[in-house]
Parts: sequence; C-alpha cells; structure tokens
Amino acid sequence: MKKSFILIVLFLLIKVSYSFGQGYNIINHVLTDDNRYYYMGSLKESGPTTYQKLKIEIFGGDFSNSIATDTYSINTRGTNFINIERRGGTPSNSYELRVYKNGTQFDFVIKMKYNYVSIFVQSWIVDGLINQISSIAPVSITKYDPSGKTDVTDTFPRKIISATDESGNIGIGTLSPQAKLDVKGTIRAKEVKIEMNAGEGADFVFDPDYNLRSLAEVEAFINGNKHLPEIPSEKQMTEDGLDMSKMQIKLLQKIEELTLYIIQQQKQLNEQSKKNAELEEMIKKIHQDLKDK
Repeated sequence: MKKSFILIVLFLLIKVSYSFGQGYNIINHVLTDDNRYYYMGSLKESGPTTYQKLKIEIFGGDFSNSIATDTYSINTRGTNFINIERRGGTPSNSYELRVYKNGTQFDFVIKMKYNYVSIFVQSWIVDGLINQISSIAPVSITKYDPSGKTDVTDTFPRKIISATDESGNIGIGTLSPQAKLDVKGTIRAKEVKIEMNAGEGADFVFDPDYNLRSLAEVEAFINGNKHLPEIPSEKQMTEDGLDMSKMQIKLLQKIEELTLYIIQQQKQLNEQSKKNAELEEMIKKIHQDLKDK
C-alpha cells in the first residue's frame, strides 16, 4: 500500500513537472508561408464570464546571439492589454506577436519575420472550473493559418513592464535599457545617494588662484548665450538630458561663485561705508569751522 502511494505521488509530480515544463522548439531556416505563423493560445472576448488569462514565454530569436526571454501576460476582461517583460538579452526582430479575431475569441499568434529563427516557446491559459483547484496543461503550439481572420493587434495596447539585457542593464518602462538602470517615467524615493570620486567637488572655487569672472563678463556671456557660463543650455539639456551628479557640482560651483561675489560686494559696501563716514566727519568739521569764524 505504501509503495503504491509513493508511486502515485511520483506519477503526479512527474505529471505536474511535465505540465509546467513542456515547451516547443521552433527552428526555421528558410521562411515560407507554411512556417510563418504559430498558434500560442486563445482568449474569449470581454464578458461577465471571462476570467481566462494567457501567458506566453519565448526564448531566443535569430540564429546569432538572441538569447532574451520575452514574457507576454495577456488579458481580455474589461480592457484588452498585453504586459511585456524581457530577461537577459537584446530585442529580437525576427518574430512578433499578432492578435487575430476569430469569431468570439482572440487568437494569439507568433509571426516569423525573417529566415534563421530559433526559439523555444511555452504558453499557458488560466482556465478551469470555478471554486476548484486544477492543473494547467501548456497550450499545444501548432502552425496557424490567418486566412479569414481579422488582424486586431492594434487593439491590444502593450505595456512595457521591465527588461534586462546581456550586459546586466535594467530597464523599467523600456525593453532596450541604455544604462545600468534606465527608467522611462518618474522615480520616487525617500533618499538618493550619489557617490563621487576624489577631486570631483567644487571647492576649487575657493582656491586663491581661481579665476573668478567679473560680473561684467558674466553679464556679457548671459546676454550673448542666454544661460550661465559652464551650465548647459536648454537645448543641450533637451537633446542630451541631465547628468545629475555633474549638474549638482556645477550648481554648487555657481553657488560658491555667488558667495564670492557677495563677499566682494560686502567688502565694497564696507569700504564705501567707511569712506562715507569719513566724508561726514569732514563735512561736520567744515561746518564747525565755519561757525567758529
């Protein structure tokens, strides 16, 4: 009895492993009409009984160095949309996900675009009896004929969630990150710490040999360029973006220069006040001398 129970458990484990691990290789050398379209699964139109979801994973791309895994999470209840995540590679243009209206359902299809495509595909549909636990078998990937169906791909907006590439770059809101962290959107944080290397600060402004522009020179530069010296113009910032670390240092440099200007002006005011006081004393003395006469 115990041995039979163990065998049953092993069988179930193997079945579950098979259900969630089975996938399909699609390797095309020369593209033809017969091997251009591949069926990934179908979802019903939005309705009160629509609860199904579709998840598609595609690893690979062209024969050369496409090693990304793209995950598509698809919904048709209320709003049609496709969420996309990419892991471990650059975008592959060798295939694309298309959507075809087929009666009252949507067919999701991989369309091959070029020769020399090598991909591994898995697809699952969340669809079972309500209020019961059931296993999920992967969708059987088959060739597809779009004839007689309507291409409605444009009615499924794609939301780019995140991506990583082969260099370890991380993208949020972009599938092609250009930096270690590339965010297309707003960042909100309680604290941001930017590390600096020695010598990158702005304290050189207080060096006795620092060549501080005269205010007349600064005025002439502003009149001719419409921005501060050593600060990028609006056009440059629009085209190239802002390096936050460098900009913070530049702004600090300008604050330190402004401090020096204020110190200079305060010295001039003090000197002028001293001269005014001396003139007042001279005037008082002259008035007194005139009275004495």
